[in-house]
Amino acid sequence: MHASHGTAIFFTQLLLLVLVGRLLGELMQRLRQPAVMGQLLAGVLLGPSIFGALLPAWQHAIFPDSDTQKKMLDAVSELGVLLLLLSTGLETDLGLVRRMKRMAIFASAGGMVRTTWSRSGAGPSLRHPPISTAATILPRARRRARSTIPIV
Repeated sequence: MHASHGTAIFFTQLLLLVLVGRLLGELMQRLRQPAVMGQLLAGVLLGPSIFGALLPAWQHAIFPDSDTQKKMLDAVSELGVLLLLLSTGLETDLGLVRRMKRMAIFASAGGMVRTTWSRSGAGPSLRHPPISTAATILPRARRRARSTIPIV
């Protein structure tokens, strides 16, 4: 693939993602939902699940299975996640957090414990006879917790 062709595809991907994300974000806001819901929905619609199933040739033309294209789009998406976290932090009402301190601490701790518990294999083992020991659960929990960091 020629460099200028790869650049054109990359900017087409960005334009399409931003345009569809913006349109669905606006639609969600009119439905009194957060704009991020529409933006997430845009990602699902443009992915292989829907766009790839309905128009596989077009989806492959816009989002080719090229390592270079994937790395460029991944880099921009990581930047987008960082900017989302930054804007969320800037919009956080610290006064509200202070007033709801106890509830915020329990909600945060509960989310971390639940995620670690369910991702470690301890949660599923409650449905079956427990065969895991702490020696096998804790290393598995650490590995799975590390694997969830990029999701944030």
